[in-house]
Amino acid sequence: MAQQAPETKQPGDSNPRLTRWHAQPSGGQYFAAVVGATFVVLGLIGFAVTGGQDWTGGDDPTRSVASVGVNPLLNLIHLVLGVAGLAAYLKAGTARLYGLLLLVVGGALFAYGLLVSPGSSADLLHTSDPGTVLHAATAVVGLLIALLPTGANRADSGKGER
Repeated sequence: MAQQAPETKQPGDSNPRLTRWHAQPSGGQYFAAVVGATFVVLGLIGFAVTGGQDWTGGDDPTRSVASVGVNPLLNLIHLVLGVAGLAAYLKAGTARLYGLLLLVVGGALFAYGLLVSPGSSADLLHTSDPGTVLHAATAVVGLLIALLPTGANRADSGKGER
């Protein structure tokens, strides 16, 4: 039976399980991973619906996922945001940056949805009212991820209360 190496306590750590090398992921990291996985699935389903053709088209009501209009360009944006979210799980600081990315991109897509008429020649992302609402929700989720405590700001970090 192999012996496990003893856990080392770092100066200032009140919890010996939380060491420099074995820190638990923050809530923002978990949230970023869940949101990222959701975006990856949404992007893949979107590509299954659109078939990857007519990258900026969007007048066809059958090209939607859960009543939200999609096209390959929007699916690509979803995939990029999804992969970034999965990668953001690796570091708490990266998760915070991912939250800011979601805030900016979600806010921009929300504003775009408000300004562009669905079906117009300027509608490159197949905007729809449900999509515009979801983009606003994405911005709010991004803000939440960005504001969640990380590292020394976490109550379980051993460096004090939040």
